[in-house]
Amino acid sequence: MLRQAAPNATVDQMLGALQSTGVPITDTRSGTPVTRPRIRVDLALDQLAPPAVTWTAVMPNNGKVGFAAPVTITGTGFVAGATVNAGAGITVSNVVFVSPTQLTATFRIDGAATLGTRNVRVTLPTGEMATLSQAFTVNPAVTVTLAFNGKLRDKVGGGDTARTGDGALDGTLTMTMSATGGRTVTALRLSNGIGGVWDTVSPNGSWLLGVATSLDGPLLNDVTTMAVNTMVADGGSLRLFASDYGGGLGFATGGTLTIVATLADGTSVQASTRVTSTAPTVSAVTPNQGTSGTAVPVTIDGTTFVNGATVSAGTGIMVGNVAVVSSTRLTATFTIAADATGGRRPPDAVRVGLPRGHGIRVGPDPDGHRHVLRRHLGGGDGRHSIAGFTDTRTAGPASDTAPV
Repeated sequence: MLRQAAPNATVDQMLGALQSTGVPITDTRSGTPVTRPRIRVDLALDQLAPPAVTWTAVMPNNGKVGFAAPVTITGTGFVAGATVNAGAGITVSNVVFVSPTQLTATFRIDGAATLGTRNVRVTLPTGEMATLSQAFTVNPAVTVTLAFNGKLRDKVGGGDTARTGDGALDGTLTMTMSATGGRTVTALRLSNGIGGVWDTVSPNGSWLLGVATSLDGPLLNDVTTMAVNTMVADGGSLRLFASDYGGGLGFATGGTLTIVATLADGTSVQASTRVTSTAPTVSAVTPNQGTSGTAVPVTIDGTTFVNGATVSAGTGIMVGNVAVVSSTRLTATFTIAADATGGRRPPDAVRVGLPRGHGIRVGPDPDGHRHVLRRHLGGGDGRHSIAGFTDTRTAGPASDTAPV
C-alpha cells in the first residue's frame, strides 16, 4: 500500500514513516517492558505522500487593530505541524491541528497594522502551501455607521443653542458604534455637503445637533455649552436631531450626510449616509370593508407615521379616534354614513396626512382597480358595504417638506 501511494519512496523512508507516525505501545508480557510503535498506516501515508492542501475560509474573517481574534481555518489536506501566516502586523499563535479539514489559531493584530483585506497562507511541514486571497480584513478599533430615519421628532430649533423644538420636525438620524469595550463621545458634527452644519459646540455659527440615547429620550447636550460627553457601548447607538431649513433643503432626498464623532482620547471617526425619501407610505387597512350606518375600528399599517397624523377616507366616511401606535401603525374609527354611495372609490379616497405638510395619497392597485364601495344585497334591505378602504398600496405623489 505504501509503495503504491509513494512509488519513489525507499524502504528506509517507509519504515521511518511507520515508526515516526505510530502510536507508542509498551509491552510488559516478557517481564521487561518493551515500547514499540503501533502502526498507523493512514498517518504514514500522509507523511510519504501528503494530500494536496487547500483551504476555503477563515472565521471570523475580520478583526480590529489592537485585539486578538481566535479563528478557525477550514480546508483540506491539513496535517499536524502546519503553520499559518496572515501578513505584516498580525502575529499568528496557538495553531492547533484539529483534523485534516480544520485548524484553529489566534490572530493578534498589532495596533499599527495596515487596515484592509489581506491574504492568509497555510504551510505544511513538507513545504506545500495554500493561499486564500483577501481572506481576512483588519478593521479600525472604532467604527461608526449612520442612518437617516426621516423627520420623526421636533426636539431642536435653528441656532446653536436651540434645545427646544421650533414647530417643525427635525431630520432624525441614528449613529451606531462598533468598538470593543465602547467609547466616550465628546463632540459630534453633522454636515450635508451643501453648507448645512450642525454640531455640539456653542457659541459658533453652526446650528445645534441634538443628541439623545433614544427617539423620545431627553437631550444629552449641556444646557449652557451644548456639549456632550457620553459613553456609547459596543453596538450602541445615539439618536441625532437637526432642524431643517429652506423648506426641506437641509435633508433633501439624494443628499449625503456625514457625521464626525470625536472620542475622549482625541481621535475621531466618521460615517456617511444618503437621504432617502421620507414620504410616509400606507401598506394596509384592516379590516378593509364595512357596512353603511356603522362605525368600523380600523388599523392602518405603513411607515413614517408621527403624532398628529390625520386620516381621511372620502365622502360619506367620518374618521375619528386617530391614534399613533408607532411609526408604522395607526388606529382610527371609520363611521360610515347610512347613505354612503356604492361603487368603487377613487384612488385618493383614503389619505394619511402628517403635520407640517407631510402626507401621502394612497394610489391604485397594481391591476388598476380602485377602492370599492359595493352595494350589499343580502336580506334585501338596501344596505351598503364598503370594501377596499385600502389594500396593499404604494405611495402616490406627496409633499415631504417641513418649513422652518
